Formats: sequence, C-alpha cells, structure tokens
Amino acid sequence: MEEDFLVDLKELAIKGPCRVAIDVGANRGEWTQWLAEHFDHVLAVEPAPPAVERLRQLPHKNIHIVEAACASKHGSADFHVRSCVDQSSLLDEHPIGGAGRVDV
Repeated sequence: MEEDFLVDLKELAIKGPCRVAIDVGANRGEWTQWLAEHFDHVLAVEPAPPAVERLRQLPHKNIHIVEAACASKHGSADFHVRSCVDQSSLLDEHPIGGAGRVDV
C-alpha cells in the first residue's frame, strides 16, 4: 500500500482484541480489502457512487458498505464526484493531482 506511514498502525491493529474495523473514506477499497482479511467485520464508509461500485466488487462477504460521508459535525455539504474516483472529495479542487479534474 502507498501509505507507508501506516505500517505501525497495521501491525498494532491486528494484535488488538477489536474484531470490527471502520474504513472512513474507503474509496476504491485497498484498505477495506486488507481490513477484511484481518477483521471479522469491516464497515466501509464511502459517499462516491463510482467508488461504492468498486467496493461492491470486492470478494469479501464481511464488508458492510455505508453510502455516506463522515464529518466532525452534523450538517450537509457539497461532495464533488469526479471522473477519477481517487479525486472525489468535499474540496472544490483536490490538493493531490487535482489539475484538470472536473465534477461529473
């Protein structure tokens, strides 16, 4: 996986007693799939319809998909669904590779 800084977290996560994992902003499911291999249940939270379709393609039966966004407070916001599912976000312009990305 690209997130090398999460290696320590990965090692700690599979040692703990918790058998439920939550992947907020699951996107295309790289972490969701890894979590499904190590936990009894995985809750994948993802608001972008193209990404949700990818999550539904994952072979694991212990993944539960919630089509919603998460935030620190209650309310509503515009969510920008872009042709490149990795760039969908609450931001008008995604800070990583956002050049030329337009809403679909």
